[in-house]
Amino acid sequence: MNPVETAGAEILSEIVRIVNATTDLEERLRQIVDLTAHRMGQDVCSIFLLEDGRLVLRASQGLNPESIGRVSLSLGEGLVGWACVHRVPVAVDNAQADPRFKYLGATGEERFQSLLTVPILLQGECIGALVVQTLSPSSYTSDKTELLTTIASAVSGVIRTAQLYKNSQEQLAALTAISEISRALISTLDLDRLLNLIVEKSVNLLNARGAILRLLNPETQTLEIRASYGLPPDVARSRALAFGEGIAGRVAVDRRPVRIDDASRDPLVAATGLFKSILCVPLVSKNQILGTLALYDRGGDLPGPFNERDEHLLVTVGEHIAIAVENALAHERSEALAEESQRRLMELSILYDIGQAMSTTVDLNRLLQIILTGVTIGGGLGFNRAMLFLYDDRARTLEGVLGVGPRDAEEAWSIWQRISHVQTVDEWAKTTGRTAEAEESALTKLARSIRIRVTPDAGVLARTVLEAVPFNIPDALNDPRTNPELAARLGTNAFATVPLIAKDRVMGVILVDNLFNQRPITEDDVRFLMLFAHQAGRAIENAQAVAGLDAARKSLLELQDRLIQTEKMAALGEMAASIAHEIRNPLAVVGGFARRLMARLPEAMTAERHYGEIIVKEVKRLEKILEEVLAFSRDARPDLVVCDVASLLNEVLSFIEDDCRENGISVTADFPPEPVYALADPAQIKQALLNLFTNAVQAIRRGGEITAHLRRVPAPEERISIEIADTGGGIPNDIMANIFNPFFTTKAAGTGLGLAITRRIVVDHHKGEIEVVNRPGEGATFRIHLPAATVCPLPEAKEDAP
Repeated sequence: MNPVETAGAEILSEIVRIVNATTDLEERLRQIVDLTAHRMGQDVCSIFLLEDGRLVLRASQGLNPESIGRVSLSLGEGLVGWACVHRVPVAVDNAQADPRFKYLGATGEERFQSLLTVPILLQGECIGALVVQTLSPSSYTSDKTELLTTIASAVSGVIRTAQLYKNSQEQLAALTAISEISRALISTLDLDRLLNLIVEKSVNLLNARGAILRLLNPETQTLEIRASYGLPPDVARSRALAFGEGIAGRVAVDRRPVRIDDASRDPLVAATGLFKSILCVPLVSKNQILGTLALYDRGGDLPGPFNERDEHLLVTVGEHIAIAVENALAHERSEALAEESQRRLMELSILYDIGQAMSTTVDLNRLLQIILTGVTIGGGLGFNRAMLFLYDDRARTLEGVLGVGPRDAEEAWSIWQRISHVQTVDEWAKTTGRTAEAEESALTKLARSIRIRVTPDAGVLARTVLEAVPFNIPDALNDPRTNPELAARLGTNAFATVPLIAKDRVMGVILVDNLFNQRPITEDDVRFLMLFAHQAGRAIENAQAVAGLDAARKSLLELQDRLIQTEKMAALGEMAASIAHEIRNPLAVVGGFARRLMARLPEAMTAERHYGEIIVKEVKRLEKILEEVLAFSRDARPDLVVCDVASLLNEVLSFIEDDCRENGISVTADFPPEPVYALADPAQIKQALLNLFTNAVQAIRRGGEITAHLRRVPAPEERISIEIADTGGGIPNDIMANIFNPFFTTKAAGTGLGLAITRRIVVDHHKGEIEVVNRPGEGATFRIHLPAATVCPLPEAKEDAP
């Protein structure tokens, strides 16, 4: 056995020991190159291994240690690459003189002359090269070449064993990771928590820098980021992608994984400048695309691009992930359905409760109070404030009638504390409802001050009526649909309006806001409020119908009473006229003779003259009574002309001026400076006014005050309003119903016809109205309303001057 064979046997014996060692591949390769260089008497021994298409220096004895793992050759490049491509040994005495030589500057190989390289073959495929070099030129014999080939074969075995071990370890790690991920996936049905677990476990599985999981939004058909891990916030909040857009969009469309090893070669990724490599897989369950999972930049012990094993592993894990996501989505949908059912049940319960409260009354005012309380109370819809407006379709106006809600945050807190125990609107209606109805809140005053002409350009309230749809205004100041003046008066920047609809007719509008707790009004809030508004609209329609029927019934009763009264008055008038005529002639005789006796009696007969004065005075009183009775019975038709009511009032005030002065009564007249015209009979109106002023003087007796007001009420009423108030102590409540009845009086003297005649003149002859505001213990106020004249009287014609 020659020295080469002896050295070969010793080397192979040592290599067998190295192959069977439990150390890692890198250490065993280092031991092999050390052993080979020493036993073969070489200055350098190196091992190149083929990795991702390049021959990478993985172990060396004699070259610069820092070049290990950093220096590589492509296949066919240099003597080493040439030997690998042709799968034959290459031996040269002077390597640098060979044209195939490739100088690797980082290794320091410029010092070496001769070179022998043999390919490392595994199952017929080249997986690397074993190289020896010397400082001085040397010729390599066939024995040395054969020995190095044998050593290369042993190295192939070492690598094969290491690869098998590594593959088994990787498979075990992958199975373990899949098992861990599977356990994590079944640990929760909470979708957000599950998605966060997925990205975290996936990053750890492949030692990636970060991950993004996107799910398909069925409504927008876009891939939205639902979870991320290890990435900058701006990347994690990236926008949704359409199908086919970006890498995730491409994966979703093709339903195949995409692996980008060099991001600079892909314009979609290179444009971001964030990642070097990407691995993205589709998440598919039951043949439906659910989303995508993308990992970025492989790190760990083997940094670099993702490989086929990584892709296969992530695809396998992705199948498990898709099933878990599908289950979580199904669970989320079932929970959403349960929550929706619970919410609908709660809404129906609230609507039922409010409906029960509304069914307890047909009184419109109380009904409106219940409706707005249902909108604001905690056991109802729970808005902070609510206003209700009713629509007059003939006048095309929307008028505020009621407001429910606190004045400020302090009062809001106080109210919420006070009624926190009240659970339902029905409870409220039975406890504090009556008290609340009697109070005119500041919000009610605000609501009643709002009157809107319903036109398309009048703002949101008008459009709610015209379009019969709700409006949710989150920013009134910047919303062109909002009337700025209305928003300023409401004092809120966010509100909603809904129409009150019954039988396809808009009856009014409800306006709500959350001024004090600033809770945003959602579309669900508006939808629920709209449901309630339909219910409230029907209730208001019913209440208005009942009110209309009640008004018609009262009108019929009043008409019946008036007919009965008219018949009674006609009979009474005829009787009174007959009696008056029978009494009038004898009374005239008595009066005439009494006055003649008074003229003839001497001044000295004081007693007789006193009796005569009494007879004359009483005759005059009886004659006045007869005149009133006859005037009442005649019921003269009015002679209507355009007249100035202020002038008539001034004339009447002059009639009572002396009586007021004698009794210390002050008179205040408040009349407009311009004439106030009415279509009236001046004589009859003066009679009616004189009766009211006379009653006021008689009620005060001494030291009081009479106030007279006159004003014109503009369109649409177009009427004249006269108000006469006194401080005469008022009218006893028990006789208020009888004050306009003829012959009813509480005075010691009088016929009781004054107010009856006044009412006949105003109501029957002039189609006006008369009303009384009684203040027992203080005084009474009579108001007369007459139709206003639409034209001024013509000036009187003047004769031509001579």
